[in-house]
Amino acid sequence: MRLATLLPALALCAERAAAALQYKGADISSLLMLEGQGKTYKWTDGYVEGFEWILQKSGANSVRQRVWVNPSDGVYNLDYNVKLAKRVKATGMSVYLDLHYSDTWADPAHQTTPKAWKQANIGELTNSVYQYTLSVCNRFASEGVNPAIVSIGNEIRAGLLWPLGGTSSYYNIASLLHSAAWGVKDSKLNPKPKIMIHLDNGWDSGTQLWWYKTVLGQGPLFTSDFDMIGVSYYPFYNSEAYLGSLKYSLGQLASTYGKQLVVAETNWPVSCPNPQYKFPSDTSSIPISAAGQATWIKNVASIVAGTPGGVGLYYWEPGWVGNGGLGSSCADNLMVDSSGKIRSSFNAMTPVVSHGLVILSDEIIVKILHSCRYLEILQFAITCKRHHSIVAETISLQLQIELELNNLEVVTGSGTFGSNYALILEELRRYRKAWLDLDIGGPLQKSMNGQMVKWKLSEGYYVAVSLGRADDFGPHSLQSIPLSDSVPRDPLSFKRPFHEFYVDYAQDLVVLANVKMQNKQYGQVELLSAETGLFHPLARCPLLILRVDFKINFIRYETFFLSVMHNLLAIQIDDDRTPSYELLIFDWKLGTLINRIRPNSGCGMSDFAFLDKDRLVLVSGPVNESTGDLEEVKLMIYNIYSQTHISMPLLNSRTGPILRLTDVAQSNPIATFEFPEIDDRYGLSNSLQLRAGPVPGYTTYSKSVGFAHPHVSTLCLPLILEDLSEDSIEDITFKIFVDVERLLRCMENDSSVIPWSKWGPHTTRWFLDENRVDTWSRFMSGFRYIRLDTGGFLRPLYDLSVFDFNPWNARQRDTDYLGTAEYRDELKEVVSKGTRLITPIPTDSQGSRGLVEIIDSDLPTVISRGFKTPVVSSLPYRVVTKSQTSWAEGWTVDGQHIVGINAIDPDSVDTTDGLGEGPPSKVVIYKLQA
Repeated sequence: MRLATLLPALALCAERAAAALQYKGADISSLLMLEGQGKTYKWTDGYVEGFEWILQKSGANSVRQRVWVNPSDGVYNLDYNVKLAKRVKATGMSVYLDLHYSDTWADPAHQTTPKAWKQANIGELTNSVYQYTLSVCNRFASEGVNPAIVSIGNEIRAGLLWPLGGTSSYYNIASLLHSAAWGVKDSKLNPKPKIMIHLDNGWDSGTQLWWYKTVLGQGPLFTSDFDMIGVSYYPFYNSEAYLGSLKYSLGQLASTYGKQLVVAETNWPVSCPNPQYKFPSDTSSIPISAAGQATWIKNVASIVAGTPGGVGLYYWEPGWVGNGGLGSSCADNLMVDSSGKIRSSFNAMTPVVSHGLVILSDEIIVKILHSCRYLEILQFAITCKRHHSIVAETISLQLQIELELNNLEVVTGSGTFGSNYALILEELRRYRKAWLDLDIGGPLQKSMNGQMVKWKLSEGYYVAVSLGRADDFGPHSLQSIPLSDSVPRDPLSFKRPFHEFYVDYAQDLVVLANVKMQNKQYGQVELLSAETGLFHPLARCPLLILRVDFKINFIRYETFFLSVMHNLLAIQIDDDRTPSYELLIFDWKLGTLINRIRPNSGCGMSDFAFLDKDRLVLVSGPVNESTGDLEEVKLMIYNIYSQTHISMPLLNSRTGPILRLTDVAQSNPIATFEFPEIDDRYGLSNSLQLRAGPVPGYTTYSKSVGFAHPHVSTLCLPLILEDLSEDSIEDITFKIFVDVERLLRCMENDSSVIPWSKWGPHTTRWFLDENRVDTWSRFMSGFRYIRLDTGGFLRPLYDLSVFDFNPWNARQRDTDYLGTAEYRDELKEVVSKGTRLITPIPTDSQGSRGLVEIIDSDLPTVISRGFKTPVVSSLPYRVVTKSQTSWAEGWTVDGQHIVGINAIDPDSVDTTDGLGEGPPSKVVIYKLQA
């Protein structure tokens, strides 16, 4: 294959690998001190040059500098570091400031509070940390040096600023770090540096994860306060500091916190005759020499680059002549000799310059590819036979591709004994094929007591509530039935009726929302244990009382809307009179308000969903205050963690604190997606809904490991246009499906408002639907939407269709499937007019494969009514249909079940004499046969 053909695909991976390791350099804090002692540095030919320039010309792009508060001799103080940083900046390298918050060394054994800061209480100390950090950053800003990274503390596993910041109070540690972070954020530096938290023993995943979980669990420190996790990793302090352990530890940190990762300190010796500790066994092949140093640097860099979010590596003090051991039991860890001449290990800093990847081993190529997206891997695979073999024969790459294609990830910690890449890949492929074939078993019928008024699926359970006493405005109890192998749960009864509920069995959590009847401007949200029905033991404030500026309708069931994603609780309260809404995001464990969203004009409607761990998506629109009409519809994306400072103005009451929402700042969207302009003959129905599921990060399917969606795959937007003409009533109902991956790509050009023409045609598919919109059925899961035909009532079997909006699945040509060719001409007309949902495609297929329809982007749908110009949509989709479903009032779906609600067995009904009262409420459960 010609080189010109090979390079573009290689460049994709090379760019990704470079981005994954954008910081490569060294800590050279001692340089000015050593130069003051007369030390110089030289190339291998004896040519003397500044050490920072030797680093830069050898391939380094960043320098780390330690900053002490008020050292007795002035070395490493602020003036010293400004001088050094100016020299680093002159080379074009970035500056990484390591704030020790001490007058001397800070490490796990020493975290001495500066002499001038020995305050009596934590409040004064946190203020000192904030003011000092702010002043350091502002000084650098005034000197024209903008650091790329600021580490708030050095190796702080045992805390910082002892004794107040010691491990006797992790709350104090969290408070100090929060203050330090905001000292950086509030500074004049622009752009703002990345904020790092740095611990030692980077190979010890248990300690790393425990530390962050403990400190973040205290409350003052938020994950949004910092951007990077830094670790120290040395081979000569613990025999268990394996390279493999570092890889695993970084991987766990990446999947748990999603931060950028940096090995902030590392060394390898050229001489170590009497090590205090045995070296890790997986380093035994690396020689104790300059060549070994180069191998060590490349191996550690490869691990960092191969970890999602891995961006940096720094060698600690490679040029400290006269201090070769660098505090270790080895004799010499330097990358220069005693005269300052660089060793051959400096070659490890030099980027590999090549016209291809021919010189790299398969193992290194695989590690690079693990930093690439699946499209880049596939493009790389077609460049030559060798590259195709690497991708095709590497199970971990195949698993990575399969996961990304299906918008799935392996749930951290979900693996069972014996799970491995090959087994996980096989299970994942069987799972995908079962959905493609609609291979479902059942139905299994189960009965529930009472009249079900609301229901949800939660972690393998169907959960429903039924009405209580006739004089109550809402249900009193909650019952659940296992969908398959889950353990049965006892019903829960509550003292007070509630309007809305949410269940998260994974966290033993039930959320109940209701209106305080004494004053209908107050909403009440209770956080309870799903096991006991009592206040949840992890909720710091298990009773939230919210005061809004309107009267809450206590009769309507659709007044509160709740959703939970791990520690986040979203609460929407609708005002159907104005109309308006309040959408609040809490950390339900800490009891803190994170965000408030409401219409900018004060009047509006919305529905919402968690998009991923950092963002919310809303379908929203302003309402004309005088007419009450919805004026337009937009999709809006918000950061969950508001950039605006959120305070919690509280009122005192006999029942506890009340949050007064009118005094809370509201946030703005980071992106707004506009819809086509509506024809003047039509108006929007005052009903906005957004259907998506499951909640990101929650297990949707489980075998040897659990699988979850890292972000929502597909959005479904039901939309109704009302005919405003007096002589006719021709309302138009749509269902609009939106591919989230394509939607997010449209945000990459940094535009905050994206017009329809820039995102809509290729990201959506529009369907005409019947003149109704279900307010309760949850018919979306991942890329899949379930649909029953609209044919006659109480037939023995009904056609069940699963629409799959995964563009990749839509390109899998199932030409051998029954009926695909036969119905193609009919489908073409149905699809182009957007009538597929209301045009049943007949099939008698009851085998393992149903009737398959594949609609690619080359067959667009054109909606010609309701808008000023025709609306074109071309998102690919695939449909599989089977005739094997009983009748039910509504349907819901999760990752491995399809559930019919209020099902009726046709054999139990006398159709000649009306339906009568009918049998008790039933659900029918179909389970995926994967």
